[in-house]
Amino acid sequence: MFKLAVCFWKGKHVKKSQKHAIIWFRKAAMAGHPEAQFNLALCYYDGKKGLEKNEKRALYWFSKAAKNRNVNAQYLLGVIYDVKKNEELAMKWYQKAAEQGHVSAQFYLGLCFHTCSKKNIKKAIYWYKKAAEQNDARAQYLLGTCYNDGNGVPVNKEEAFKYYSLAAENGNTDAQFNLGLSYARGCGISSNPTLAVKWYKEASKKGHISACVNLGICYEHGCGVDRDMNEAIKWYRKAADAGNSIAQFNLALCYENGNNVEKDYKQAFYWYEKAAKQNELEAQFNLASCYAFGKGTEVNYEKSIEWYRAAASNGCYRSQFNLGIYYLKGISVIKDYSHAVFWFRKSACQGFAIAQFYLALCYLKGKGVEADKNKALEW
Repeated sequence: MFKLAVCFWKGKHVKKSQKHAIIWFRKAAMAGHPEAQFNLALCYYDGKKGLEKNEKRALYWFSKAAKNRNVNAQYLLGVIYDVKKNEELAMKWYQKAAEQGHVSAQFYLGLCFHTCSKKNIKKAIYWYKKAAEQNDARAQYLLGTCYNDGNGVPVNKEEAFKYYSLAAENGNTDAQFNLGLSYARGCGISSNPTLAVKWYKEASKKGHISACVNLGICYEHGCGVDRDMNEAIKWYRKAADAGNSIAQFNLALCYENGNNVEKDYKQAFYWYEKAAKQNELEAQFNLASCYAFGKGTEVNYEKSIEWYRAAASNGCYRSQFNLGIYYLKGISVIKDYSHAVFWFRKSACQGFAIAQFYLALCYLKGKGVEADKNKALEW
């Protein structure tokens, strides 16, 4: 009966007919044939011709097939319960399929142990390795990250590199990017900027945004490739358009400085603002400066202080110093020497020489602090 169903399904020796195939799949399924049960479940699950989509019936027949050790049914039951957020049943069926060697089940079982409430990183690594042995690129990549970060295993950059290489060769985009990083930084392998660029390019073909950014940096600085600002700007723009704040900042710098593009302060301002709103520290400082000096926009000290404050709160020593100046001179704020000292000290403690000088002056003249010549000399 099952073979006849397959013949109708594929149109082998008979006229192709999904309707007749389903009739024979049902007969075989009711007679206990695991593959027929699985195929009938698929028909209900997908809503094939001759059957309306019926998840309840699909689950019934998937369960029948799974209990009869049909590995694909076991795996798909795992997927279905995973989607339904039923962790216990998902792991139960992934495990049954994984123990029969189903590679995707092995990977997802590893992922469950890695991320679910029953987290067990040792078991996760065990199943990742099982899947990796069957060339599962996802498992190879995650094994690489485990060895790279020391997650469940001792840090081993050579093992990380090995698994990144395997996954990258098998087309895993994140692994291709990380392999590029490994070559760029000399992690687990001798530094090789040329191979770093090769793998960044492979990852960028599939839209890996960080790879696009790194390609831009490589072309801008001539690292692993000949310096080519046109290529750098191309890659920065691709990543910037996709919302990457580093690329947005670097593209803004190109427009501000006229690096292989005509100087365009409005474009620089546009990209600084995009990056600043994503908490890119230097972009926040530069955006504040644009408002302070009217570069690409009208002078607006209120906006300037808003962005200097944002950058200063994120630890930017130049913004901290500039805020100190604003309070010292009363630029768009009420003159407040104690606030000036507060920000000068923040900046000075990060080693910014001019902030140290102004802090010393405050101590010398007793502005915002009690006059103290010794403190002044110290700064």
